[in-house]
Amino acid sequence: MTRGTMNRTASSRITRVLRPMIHALLLVVTLALFTTTANAWAIPPQAPKGWIIEPKGYDIGAPDPSIRLATPTDIGVRDGLSSLHQLWFAQFFNPKNRRYIFLFTVRIGPPGLPTISGYFDASNTDTALNLDHGLPIAAWPGTPVRDDGKPGVRTSLGGFNYIPRSNSWKVNFSVSPAFSANLTLSKPLPGIDQVWPNAGLPGGGYLGWSTPVETSNVTGTFTPAGGAPVNMDGWRGLFYTQWGNTTFGALDEWQGWHWTPIFEPDDGMTHFAGIIRANGVYDGPLVDVRPTGTRFCTKNSLEYSPRWRPTLPLLGLPQFMALPEWIKVKCGPREEVQMERTVYLDMPTSFDAYVWAFSEAPSHTVPGSFGGMEFGRSTLTRIISELKARGLIRM
Repeated sequence: MTRGTMNRTASSRITRVLRPMIHALLLVVTLALFTTTANAWAIPPQAPKGWIIEPKGYDIGAPDPSIRLATPTDIGVRDGLSSLHQLWFAQFFNPKNRRYIFLFTVRIGPPGLPTISGYFDASNTDTALNLDHGLPIAAWPGTPVRDDGKPGVRTSLGGFNYIPRSNSWKVNFSVSPAFSANLTLSKPLPGIDQVWPNAGLPGGGYLGWSTPVETSNVTGTFTPAGGAPVNMDGWRGLFYTQWGNTTFGALDEWQGWHWTPIFEPDDGMTHFAGIIRANGVYDGPLVDVRPTGTRFCTKNSLEYSPRWRPTLPLLGLPQFMALPEWIKVKCGPREEVQMERTVYLDMPTSFDAYVWAFSEAPSHTVPGSFGGMEFGRSTLTRIISELKARGLIRM
């Protein structure tokens, strides 16, 4: 082993040891800074200045020719299990009562480790917990993922399977006592397949996402832990995978991200997603999916509303985060497809993990549409913004 290799190995070990300690320190500093301006039950109409965090710039240069329409084969195991993580995620929306449920399977770490499958009932945490709907979240360990070359993913708990004959997807889970699902996603409309290079650890890394099912028609039942079976006939469904070798580190990788799919009333989908790199620059596409076809631009810019809303308490806990009342998304000037969309916030909800804070806030584009404004910001970024707003630092 060369001296350079030894130094890199030692540095890697030190980073693994120090990262949890630094994250714990961030938690303490965050609580100390934000508790002086937040009250769990008195939510002002305008967020404190330090809570408003916009990108410093936008990557709207040359279009990315590698972004393409996604296919069913894109949502199998990616990169032969060599990535640090891969997740498979389905989002379901009931247009009648706007209930919003997620099902997922997650693989983290080297091949051979157990997976985690579970669900999250986002609509059961918007205001107050409703135990009539069962627990809002549950997860269970399953067998490791195998690279079997097939679309979707399968473990001992169930999984996501593609049926070529009918161009549909089967979602089956039997996780006693956690949850169960027996669902079919038919008439899927595709989104895009994209990889962000240099989006992970310093010196390299990547993050990819692929959405062969941007929207679909759902039939079947889902049963949450402690709740009654939910008939999901007539719901809409999104199914995608995300993979890469990022650790989502709040210190050395990203400042934040956007992930906002909106189910449209004509059975289409509006979807914009992007990462805010460590230098504060936003990079992401805008996707417009309709029954007549899918259009997308690979680069876009964002415009935020002047007023930002502090997010509501979550199960009685204060949330040190703010969301804009609207976000306007516009394709870059060099894109072949030119379009813009505006997403309006319906309810300012978030989850502050104190290392990352992110939202799944109910939102819409036009009357009759509905989706979630997922808006993530790192705690380090939020602390710097708060210190700047108080005049304690200049950057």
